[in-house]
Amino acid sequence: MSTFVMGLALTLLICGWIQIGFVFRYQRSLRGPLRREAPPVGDVTWTPRTAVVLCVRGYDPLLDECLRRLLNQHYPDYVVHVVVDSEHDPAWASLKTWQQQYGPERLRMSVLRVRRKTCSLKCSSLVQAVDELDASFEVVVLIDADVTPLQNWLGALVAPLADPSVGLSTGNRWFEPSGQRWGTKVRTVWNAGAVIQMFNFEIPWGGSLAMRRADVEQHRVTDNWARSFNDDVLLRELFHQAGQRLHCVPQLLMVNREEVPLAKLWDWALRQCLQVWLYHQHARQVGCFNVAVALLTAAHLVGLPVLLYQGQTNSALLLLAGLGGYLLNIVVLFLWIEHLAQRLLRLQQQTVASLSWSAIWTMPLVHLVYCYSSVSILFRRTLNWRGVRYRIHAPLRVEVLSDAPFTDLNQELNVSII
Repeated sequence: MSTFVMGLALTLLICGWIQIGFVFRYQRSLRGPLRREAPPVGDVTWTPRTAVVLCVRGYDPLLDECLRRLLNQHYPDYVVHVVVDSEHDPAWASLKTWQQQYGPERLRMSVLRVRRKTCSLKCSSLVQAVDELDASFEVVVLIDADVTPLQNWLGALVAPLADPSVGLSTGNRWFEPSGQRWGTKVRTVWNAGAVIQMFNFEIPWGGSLAMRRADVEQHRVTDNWARSFNDDVLLRELFHQAGQRLHCVPQLLMVNREEVPLAKLWDWALRQCLQVWLYHQHARQVGCFNVAVALLTAAHLVGLPVLLYQGQTNSALLLLAGLGGYLLNIVVLFLWIEHLAQRLLRLQQQTVASLSWSAIWTMPLVHLVYCYSSVSILFRRTLNWRGVRYRIHAPLRVEVLSDAPFTDLNQELNVSII
C-alpha cells in the first residue's frame, strides 16, 4: 500500500513540475514585450484596409465600452462590421445610436439573415460578415462584445500579419477577480491557467484574432464555419495545414471585469472544454493531462481521511506531503502568472485588481469544475449557448435544436451573458 501511495503522491508532484515548465516557457516569450510597450501604430509600416467583425446577440454589459474604444482606434483605414442577431435584440437601439454618431462608413450594421441549422449562430454571423465585405479589405479581425480594446489594439494585432509565415495573430483575456460571486473567482483562477495553456498549445482566441482576407478564402474558412460550432480553435488547424503559424501578441491581454454566478459557470466551462476537445490537434493530450491532475487531487482528498481512519499513518503522511506540495506549487504558479499579467497590463497603463486569497481558496472548486467539464464532454454533446440549444455530432456536424431571437431584458448589471 505504501508503495502505491508513494507513487500516487509522486505522480501528482510531477504534474505540478510540468506546469512549472509551461509557465517558464510563457515567461521566456515575454522578455521582449516586458521591456517595452506594444508599438504604436506610427511605428507599424503595414496598415492594410481592415474589417473588424463583431457578432452581437444580447446586450453585453461591456458592449458600449467596446464600441466606444473600437470606433476610436489609432489605425488609418478600418471599418467595424456588426452582425446583430435580430432587430428585436436588446442591443439594437444602442447600436443604432452608435451608428448615427459615427456614420455607416465607420460602423456598418446588418441583421443575421440566414440562421443556419448546421453551425453556431456566431459562425453564421461570421460567414455573413465575410461574404458582405468588398474586395478592398485585406485583413479580417474578430472581436467579442466583452472586449474593451486599447487605442493601439488594432495596429498591434494586425502588424504580425506582415510576415507571410504568420497566418493568425491573436491576443488573450484576463478576468479581473472583482466582486463577491464564487463564479467570478472560479473563472478568474481557471482563466489564469488557461492563458498558459493557450500559449503553450497554440490555441487562438476569437476575442482578438486577425487573419488576411486572402487566407480566409484560400483555406475555405467560411465553408468550415458554416458547419462548425467553434469559430476560433479550428482555425489553428486550417492554417497549420497550410504551413502558416499562429502568432501570440502578449501585450494584447484584454481585461474583463464582468461577473458570473456559479450556477451559470458550468455551461461556460463545458463549452470551453468541448471546443478544445473537438477542434484542437492536441486536445487529447491537454484534456487527459488536466483530467489526470483533477482525479489525482480528488484521490488524495478522499484517500487521506480513509487512511487515517484505517490507522495507516505513514501512508496518510505520504499523501499529505504529495497533496501539500502540489497545492503549494499551484499557489506559487498562480501568483507567478498574475505577476506576469500585472506587468503586461501596467505597460498598457491598465490597472486590475490582484488575485486575493479568497480567489486562491477556490482552487479546489476550480479543479472540481474542470474535472466535471472534462469528463462530461466525453458523453455529452448537447449544450446551450446564449439561449440556443445545440447537438454536436462531430466537429463539422452540428445541429441547432432550438433557436429564437435573444430577448432577455432581465440581464443583471455587469453579469456576463453565458
